[in-house]
Amino acid sequence: TASKYYGTRIEDNEISLNFPDVVNICAVYESTDSNAPVLDKLTFVTGLSLNQNVIIGEKIIGHDSRAVGQVVSVTSNEVFYVPKNSNNFIVGENVKFDDSSLNIELQKLTNGSYVDLTENYRLDDGSQHEYCDYSRIVRRTGAPTPDKRLLVIFDKYDVASGNSGD
Repeated sequence: TASKYYGTRIEDNEISLNFPDVVNICAVYESTDSNAPVLDKLTFVTGLSLNQNVIIGEKIIGHDSRAVGQVVSVTSNEVFYVPKNSNNFIVGENVKFDDSSLNIELQKLTNGSYVDLTENYRLDDGSQHEYCDYSRIVRRTGAPTPDKRLLVIFDKYDVASGNSGD
């Protein structure tokens, strides 16, 4: 739905991420239709319980293709990811999960449905001398204004509840 507040609309030059301490923008995807952008997906054999074993944010690497991606979300046998290089995964190759130490044969590759606008934005992490503001993405000068739904994927610091710090 449309918002009347600056920083929450796709046409705004600055879009709030509603989190402080964002350290990296992984992707800014615009939809190709009226639905949300759809991420690229890797499908593996059933019964692996990937949703219990894979770590969100970890790198995945194709053994033969040398394709690299970053895990965004997981189901029991599917991994949705953001590509981190220009190589493409190959069906039948083993995919190594860097942090969870899994090494699994890829059964199916499904391309997402999006327009990659990542280069059109830069990160403003919100760090100021006096305070820490919410992080935001800022559209680069001359970049076109998107007109469909956006999906912003980012890395942020996260402190577990109950952690009292140092």
